[in-house]
Amino acid sequence: MTDSKKRKASKAIDLTSKEDWIGKDGGFSSLDDAEFSVNESQSSSQVRHMDEISLILQETKLREQAKKRKAISIPDLCVICNEVLPIGTLDAWRYDDGELKPIRMAEWSIICNEHKEAGFQEQWDKRGYPVINWGELKKRVERHHQILVDIVTNKVTSPFRDVLVLQQKETRGNAAMLLRKDVRLQYPGYYGPRGSSILLHEITRRLGSFIGDAAKKDRLIGQGGVSAFIQTVLVPELGVRLIMEDLNVGEPEARKILDVSQDLGEKLHFNDYIEDIYDEADGPWFDINATQTVAPVAEKKRGRLEDLCDSDLSSD
Repeated sequence: MTDSKKRKASKAIDLTSKEDWIGKDGGFSSLDDAEFSVNESQSSSQVRHMDEISLILQETKLREQAKKRKAISIPDLCVICNEVLPIGTLDAWRYDDGELKPIRMAEWSIICNEHKEAGFQEQWDKRGYPVINWGELKKRVERHHQILVDIVTNKVTSPFRDVLVLQQKETRGNAAMLLRKDVRLQYPGYYGPRGSSILLHEITRRLGSFIGDAAKKDRLIGQGGVSAFIQTVLVPELGVRLIMEDLNVGEPEARKILDVSQDLGEKLHFNDYIEDIYDEADGPWFDINATQTVAPVAEKKRGRLEDLCDSDLSSD
């Protein structure tokens, strides 16, 4: 057989082999090849499934990164005071994707109060102000009884008495105008309005009658009234003494602290409570107005009026 014929015969055998494997219709003629096709199809499906999972994970990661960038670049603001809120304040009001849910104004009011109070408390702690035991505050007044008496009798001078003198000049001695005057009350420093209310009632309960008697001779007390004198002079003076005890500082430093801490006291201790002021051991409520006797001129006029009434009745 020539070389040319051998090549043709070999080619024919190769073609026959291919037909045996592939078949005339292009399909597989072997079970092994069919199984291989199924396995290959399953592998492709698994690859696609893994790709989908990978895409989901990437999308989740991108969302988290976007959420973090948003939290850093665009801080949350309080809609009431427009101040920046601490990170995480609004987490309870967010959807899973980080978007903010609708928040009612009543809830915003609570959020605003809480974040402001937290900020004020942080300032309080940084300044080293003490934790106030409100239940013990009334008992602490007794330790300063004598200094309060000396201030009432003017044996001990008080800068707050000078303030009251100026206020009386502006209101022309009208006690009602003095109490309603549009001026900022001098609260006892960081004790705030709550502490002021406790001290006012406790001083009145202990020294009200004594101050009322002093009003007969002391023109400042007599014109302005017992309540105004206690609120304007004795309450802040007592606040100075309490601060001296709290922080172990001298009187000049305590007066400075009383002044600079008043704003913080107003914000943190604005509300007063009935249990702070009254309990059964204190006895009945004390009437501040009853501590001051009628001025001599007014008493004389009242006596004349009573005499006229008596004469009219007798003539009838």
